[in-house]
Amino acid sequence: MNAPERLPLPDVQSATDTRQIAIGRVGIRSIRHPLRLLAADGTPSMTVASVDMYVGLPPEQKGTHMSRFIEILECHGRELSIARVADMFDDMLERLDRYFNGTVDAWGMFQDRSGKVVKRFTVVLRGTWTGDTGVLDEDFTYSDGTRE
Repeated sequence: MNAPERLPLPDVQSATDTRQIAIGRVGIRSIRHPLRLLAADGTPSMTVASVDMYVGLPPEQKGTHMSRFIEILECHGRELSIARVADMFDDMLERLDRYFNGTVDAWGMFQDRSGKVVKRFTVVLRGTWTGDTGVLDEDFTYSDGTRE
């Protein structure tokens, strides 16, 4: 109608936050995402995951693009194995830059086609930075006692 052709919208997320307040956890809860899980023997199992994705927000950062979380889930497709979970966390570290700094505890489970839980896991993720180089350490512990 009478609106101007282009409205200049500032990118508030990219602006420096002068208040210097760190936020321990910002993100999205209960993302429902269809998955095809692959067991160690390659047997697929269809399920719907409920995913919570959070990052720590450093004091100098004003915000984060929550769409990056969805983008990470989508780019890894609908097929997930234990090895690909670690790949997805590495991708999170790369895409979210310094947001993934500190320790995050997570958990999950693998179910067969009938919905029976066949394996559970917990994972402790530790993101650290030295200059522009980030390192993500992942410690998986499975219900059968194995560790990665």
